[in-house]
Amino acid sequence: MKKHYDEMFKKQCVELVVKEGRTIFSIQREFDLGNGTLNAWIKKYSSPFLDNEKSDMEELRSLRREIQALKKENEFLKKAATFFASILFLLTSLFHYFSYKH
Repeated sequence: MKKHYDEMFKKQCVELVVKEGRTIFSIQREFDLGNGTLNAWIKKYSSPFLDNEKSDMEELRSLRREIQALKKENEFLKKAATFFASILFLLTSLFHYFSYKH
């Protein structure tokens, strides 16, 4: 007699394989599923999990690019701060030099 499983159960089994990395064999054995049953469910239900994974990877790449841009900007600002601090020191030194001379 053929067993019937609700859609939620099928999706949870697929999630165990796709997201958690469990083997198909271990899920089949744990839930007493037929040989091709879980494979069919994976073909049918894995797309949303994989789409989410793709969008997560795209977001990760985007965030890494943003981090690199911010690091470059931070380096530039450090150099600019050093430059302006040296100019300020020079001007302050000149001011003190001329104020003591006169």
